[in-house]
Amino acid sequence: MSLPEYGKSNNKLDAALDYGASGRRVIPLHSTNARGLCSCSKGTACSQPGKHPRYETGTLENGSKSATTDPEIIRGWWRRWPTANIGGVIPDDEVVIDIDRGRYGFGSFDELQHVHGELPETETTLTGRGGQQLRFKIPAGVRVNSGNDKFGLQGVDIKAAGSYVVLPPSITEGPYERQVSGPPVQLPTRWLEALSEPQRARSAAPRKDSGRVSLLRAEPGEIIAEGMRNSTLFFEALDGKDRGLDYAEVLAAVREANDTRCVDPLPDAEVDRIVSSAMRYPARRRSRETPPEVLAIIGELERLWWASSWRGVGGKTERDVLRVLITLAKRYGTLIPAGVRVSVSVRTLALAAATHYVTVSKVLKRLRTRMVLRKDDADRPDEHSGAVVLLDPRQGANTPGHPRSAGEEMPSSVSALSRPPVADLRTPCFRWRGHVGKGRAGVLYALEAFEELTADELAEVLGWSRTRDLRRKYLEPLESLGLIEISGSGYRLPDAESYAVVVEEVRAATVDRKVRRTSAEGRAVVLIVDGSSEHEREQADREKHEEQRRVREERRRQYRSPRPEPVHEEPRDISGLPEAKPAQADPADPELVRVLRANLDRFPRRSGEHASERAYASWLVGSLCAYGLLIGKPTPERIAAVELALAELVEVAA
Repeated sequence: MSLPEYGKSNNKLDAALDYGASGRRVIPLHSTNARGLCSCSKGTACSQPGKHPRYETGTLENGSKSATTDPEIIRGWWRRWPTANIGGVIPDDEVVIDIDRGRYGFGSFDELQHVHGELPETETTLTGRGGQQLRFKIPAGVRVNSGNDKFGLQGVDIKAAGSYVVLPPSITEGPYERQVSGPPVQLPTRWLEALSEPQRARSAAPRKDSGRVSLLRAEPGEIIAEGMRNSTLFFEALDGKDRGLDYAEVLAAVREANDTRCVDPLPDAEVDRIVSSAMRYPARRRSRETPPEVLAIIGELERLWWASSWRGVGGKTERDVLRVLITLAKRYGTLIPAGVRVSVSVRTLALAAATHYVTVSKVLKRLRTRMVLRKDDADRPDEHSGAVVLLDPRQGANTPGHPRSAGEEMPSSVSALSRPPVADLRTPCFRWRGHVGKGRAGVLYALEAFEELTADELAEVLGWSRTRDLRRKYLEPLESLGLIEISGSGYRLPDAESYAVVVEEVRAATVDRKVRRTSAEGRAVVLIVDGSSEHEREQADREKHEEQRRVREERRRQYRSPRPEPVHEEPRDISGLPEAKPAQADPADPELVRVLRANLDRFPRRSGEHASERAYASWLVGSLCAYGLLIGKPTPERIAAVELALAELVEVAA
């Protein structure tokens, strides 16, 4: 039975009722706002915005098990939450293959089709992030379990009976739309065998030394039948890569398995293709949990983050940048001897910290000076993001911000309270030029951490010497915006849902801009002009970063144009000289002229790249030194020598 058509209408109540009438049990999910933030209490910390069930006492206490087809219950849900997304529970006779967007989604799916056969066209939904949901029928009595990355490849998930999927016309990062209509078709037999429990129990039990589920593959040491050669060798290559083997070692191991265990060994070219395909995927963590060693380092960094006194404009920007780095490191960090390594571009970091990417570069430099972090860009390809290592404070790294003096210690009534991890803060980073700013944002961080504080306690936490100044500059403006409220003798944040709404309203409000000008009489005047909201400035930054990325990619393509390899033969073959040594750069040395004559076709001057003869000579010397064709470094004297030698070659050619 095909599901109702949606994607053109935004009436989610009607859609939910139609789904229920067709027999599909539905449940209301959280929704997202214009910035993609979830309506749940986690806000920016939510890992599944707009995709997880809402909660209500009585009717929504058990997640997807509370799903129903009762029209009265459905009407009650969507009258209470008109914008709620729609979750549909998968029946016993269906399975959904959920494919993420990108190389680790569609790329993994292509590999699976190569192993298990191409899937027929079936009912397909386009997800909010550009992925796909493929809906298939399965025979009665066949049991398939749900699982993320179930085939051992990132980006392909299986949704089976009892789990739920997001249905059109829901909206998360983008709208969910029906891409291919019609009833679902039967799942092919090879795919069904790969997913069904009897097949796994018979010949594909999980490997104990691997984080992947072994499907349609022979056990270690077993003979590999003809129908399992590609899949077995593919997963063998993945397991070898996960154990830290390089390409040559993985290829040697897979070739040995192909020669000794396959009934009919595959050609070497096919084995090479299988290994090359497997090596494209990143090594998987053995556990989905963050390693305890990483958590220990992050916990110490979070303690220092709270204990530091972030002074001045620069200090508060450092606070937000380090907060973002700690959050990323906790979720995606990799443990190395010096600390926790996290890969992130400067522009991505700037967007998350609500500041300019040039400012982020300066902040990272200051934090490197204080030995809080270091860059780790060695051997990084141009197209990959840079990496930052948050140094382990237990190994002697310094305090991130300004350490408090003895007279600035936090009051015992405050320091004794439990503080949530920095990565769990739901308050977003604010820009300096806004209604809140980074200074007042510190009040919101503190109130979220300690729940309720008096003005005196806030002054001590934030390092203010006079409480009345804090109240006048920070507390009263925040109270007028509705971001904090008075509770007895102290201050606190509103309830989670109201707080998230107010934060988004403040970030969407326009901020007037002051511009200094000189009048016709020569006097300095200040004009108030229409400004923009934080949302608009963030979107403008995203568009600017995307344009810069496009320009960089274009430049890389130009620089990667085919260029002949340099000559690496013995010097006598290059210059005709009997001595087997590279030439020394000397203006009067004929050897240099001979080396240049032999290699100019390898290092030609390209139009638009070298503005002058000196620029070309400088680049040429660097290239010759890099390839060992000249001894030493590209000093100014050597550049001048090459420039003279180039002129001599031009005269000879003329």
